[in-house]
Amino acid sequence: MVAASNGATVVATEKGDVYLLADYQCKKLASRQLNIKKVLVSGGSLDHRVAPQTLNEALGEKVTILALDEAGRVFCRRSSGSVRPCRWAYGRQVFMSDIALSKTAMMFVTQEGEGFSGVWAGECKKVEGKKDGGVEVCGGGHSSAATVYERVRLAKIPHVHRAVGITTDSKGRNFGVLQSDPKTSLFEVPSVTPSCFYQHFADLLQEADETDAIHDVSLQAGDRVFPAHKYILSARSEFFCKLFRCERGSSDSGGVVAAVEAASDGEVQVGEDAAGCDLLILEKVPADMLEYALAFIYTNSCELLVHSTRPRGVPSTPDQDHEQVQDTEAQERLISSLQELDLRGRSALEVYRSLAPAGQRDDQDKAKKKASRPGKKAKEARGDNKGGANPVKALQGIAKKLGLASLSA
Repeated sequence: MVAASNGATVVATEKGDVYLLADYQCKKLASRQLNIKKVLVSGGSLDHRVAPQTLNEALGEKVTILALDEAGRVFCRRSSGSVRPCRWAYGRQVFMSDIALSKTAMMFVTQEGEGFSGVWAGECKKVEGKKDGGVEVCGGGHSSAATVYERVRLAKIPHVHRAVGITTDSKGRNFGVLQSDPKTSLFEVPSVTPSCFYQHFADLLQEADETDAIHDVSLQAGDRVFPAHKYILSARSEFFCKLFRCERGSSDSGGVVAAVEAASDGEVQVGEDAAGCDLLILEKVPADMLEYALAFIYTNSCELLVHSTRPRGVPSTPDQDHEQVQDTEAQERLISSLQELDLRGRSALEVYRSLAPAGQRDDQDKAKKKASRPGKKAKEARGDNKGGANPVKALQGIAKKLGLASLSA
C-alpha cells in the first residue's frame, strides 16, 4: 500500500517493510510489519528550484506518518524520530478501525463505531520497574530501559454512531464519516408494542377513590365528587395551575381559601374531602361536563367528540326510537323484496324489465320521502331547532373556563 502528501510518500511492501520517500531520499522506517492495515502521511518539502513558478522557497512542513495495524493499534513517526506506538489520553481503552490525518489534527474511528479527533499531547516514556511494573514519565531525556511512545489526547465527535470509515482534507477543515446501515445486523424487524401510556392514566383516574392515599385533591360538581391529582391537573390546565400556585403562596388555611376564591373569581369553593385533601367545589360546572374534561386531561381524548356518540345521561326521544324502528322495517322490506324477485338464474336485464317503469318508481319514491319527512312541529319536539342545547358547545365552554386550549378550540 502507498500514501502520499504534498512533499512525501510512504510505501508498505508485502514483506512488511515500510519506506519513506522525502527530501529526495528513500528511508527504511520499519521491517517485518506484516499486519499493517493502513498508512497515512502529511507534510514534507520539495526543492523550489525544480519548479520556481509553482513552489516557494522554505515552505516545507515536518513529515508526520500514521500507521494502523489489524489489532487496532496506531503507530506514528514525527519529524526525524523513530516509529513509536500511540497511547490515548482518554478515560478508557479504545482500539481503532480507521484513521485520518491532516496538517493540524488526526481523526479516528473505533471498533465500536465511535468517532474521535486527536491532537498531540507530547512525547512520553514508560520506565520499567521491578515492583510497580513501570512508571510513565512525559518529557525529559530518553533512557535505555524506557519505552517511548506518543501521547494523543482524544475528543469524541458528537452524533457519530456505527462508523466504519473516516476521512479529512489535508488542512483539517472538513471531514466525512461513513456509517453502516442500522439494519445491517438485524435478522428480523423488531416489533414495537403500542403505547399504553394514556390507558394507564385513564386507569389512574377511574381507580382513584376519596379514601386512597394517592390522590391529593377532589373536584365536586353537583352531587358528584372526582378524586384527582394536582400535578396532572396543573400540567394540563391553566385554570388549575393558577389555583394551586395560590395555595402554595398562602401558609394558613384561611389564606388558602381566600386566595383560591379570589383567583377563580368566586367560582370555586374550597373544602375538605373524606381523606383530608383539598376539595374544590365547582358550582357552575355540570358533573357530566367535568367528567368529560377530566378524561381529556388524563388521556388527551374525549368520548363526546367521537362520531355518533350519545352524551351520557341523555335518554333517547320517542322520535329517535320511531326512526330506529322505521330503519329496521325498511331493511326487512328490502330483504323480503329481494327474496320475492327470485334472482337465481336470471340476468340483470330480466330483473330490470320485471320491475315497475322508471317514472312510476320515481313517483312512488317521492311520495314515500314526503310522507316520511318530519314537519316543523316534529323537529321542534325533537329539539332539532337552533335554540336546542348542544353538549359539544357546552363542553367547549367548560374547557375554555378550565384553560384547556386544545379542547376548547
